[in-house]
Amino acid sequence: MAFNPRYFIDALNFISTDKVRLNIQDEDHPCIVRAEDDLSYLNIIMPMKI
Repeated sequence: MAFNPRYFIDALNFISTDKVRLNIQDEDHPCIVRAEDDLSYLNIIMPMKI
């Protein structure tokens, strides 16, 4: 399983806090990126199977 790092950079550019929460389950589920203290922003990044 791999992720395109540009997608993480784009997601982190919209979060203004220093702490983020990444929810990664496995290669069949998306990674969910959120600010730790602000749940109004949600970014979903799909993994690449390699």
